[in-house]
Order: sequence, then structure tokens, then C-alpha cells
Amino acid sequence: SEEEVGRGDDRVRPDLTVVLRRAPKLQSAAAQLRDELDATIKWEPYMLRPNTPLEGYPKPGTPEQRVGHAMRVAGANAGITFTGLTDRTPNTELFHACMLALEESPRRQTAFQEKAFEAYFTLGVFPDEAGLLACAQKVDVDERSGDGDDDEHAEGESSSSSSVEAALAALFTDADRIAALRRRAKQEALEIRMSGVSSVPFFFFEWRPVFSGARDVQDFVGALRAFARAPPVESCSSSNQPAAPPAAAAAS
Repeated sequence: SEEEVGRGDDRVRPDLTVVLRRAPKLQSAAAQLRDELDATIKWEPYMLRPNTPLEGYPKPGTPEQRVGHAMRVAGANAGITFTGLTDRTPNTELFHACMLALEESPRRQTAFQEKAFEAYFTLGVFPDEAGLLACAQKVDVDERSGDGDDDEHAEGESSSSSSVEAALAALFTDADRIAALRRRAKQEALEIRMSGVSSVPFFFFEWRPVFSGARDVQDFVGALRAFARAPPVESCSSSNQPAAPPAAAAAS
């Protein structure tokens, strides 16, 4: 929205939308440009295998066989350790429902996503209720120890006394709410896919598609600077932007 972009200020405030994966390099780029822009990272669901059974299904082979050499090298270059330890392919509805439940706090949402990514791909933790609560607990530990984002109380984001673990524990006991968030996640993921996104990560600035795939920090820096220099534009119409759900501001 024009209000969020804040063109009248000295800094632009783009919503940086990430279709699910990781965003540390985008975060690094935004931090480098803190004096030039004030960016908020928001996430949208994307389901590679939307028809996976809710309980998931077994993965064949050993951990070593599940992660090829090329994937290990690519992961290492991006700071990711792919281990193949998780022995089931998950249905990610529950994870996406948790992300939606945390959407009022982009900082916590991003921190939770990072913990869930590490848990599944590195630590071998399956993203069921117990696994996701463990990820939430780690977010809370980082917050208490001061290891979280230095900008945790960013402009426009309220601080909540409730822990992430408590928020998700309450969610898991509310059958109606969790069902509604699962439905919303499936619908938003479908709309993102129908908009033309076929792989992740995919990045939008204010719903304007920028690029997809793994990128270096300087790629983000250049793209963000180009966005900041661009003249203001009218809000995108529904005919030329991804089919964003009304409650979602952006996706990357």
C-alpha cells in the first residue's frame, strides 16, 4: 500500500515478499541499506506437493542417499547443511498455518521460518505439532538471550508479551482456528501458483515480481536500490499482480 511504501519519508518502505524458503541474504541486504530504506519481509505459503497426506510419507534410502553431492555443495555455498536426516516427506499445511498465525509479527514469523527450515533440512525434525513447538521454543530462547534480530521492535510492529511457543500451543488447541488457517494457507498457495510462480524462493517488492532462485546479497542490494529510485506507482491492479489474498500484503 502507498502508506506502507512511505514515499513522503526520506526512506522508502517496500514490503519484501518471499515465497517460502529462507531470507538471510535479503535480510542482510536490507540491513546494509537501513539508512536508505525501511524494509519489512513478509511470507506467503507455497506448496510443492499439495496432495501429500497430512501424516506425510516415508522417504526411501539412507540420509546420505537422500542428499546428492551437488545438493550438499549448493547448500554449503548458501550456508545450509542438508543432511537427509528427516525420514518422511511432510504435508506443510500445519507449518503454513503457524506462519499465518504469526503474521502480525514479521520478525517472529521470519525467525520461526528459519528455525523450521533448519529443523527439517539439518536436524531431522519432522514438522508436526511437537516439532513446530520445538522450533517456536528456540525462537523464544533467542529472543530472551538477545540473539534475535536487532530490529525486533521495528516500526509498525508491536511487541507481544506472549511467547511464540505459547501462541502456537494455543493455536493447536483451537480446532476451528487451525482448520481455518489450513484452508487459508491452501487457498493462498494455490493463488500464488496460479499467478505463475512455479518454484521458490520467489521475491516480490510491493507485489512487483523481482526474481526467483538463490541470489547473492549484492543482487538484493542492487534490486532494492533500483526499487528505491523508481518513481512512485499506483497500486497494482488485480489484473497485473499475483492474486494476493486480501489479508496478505506480500509474498517472497
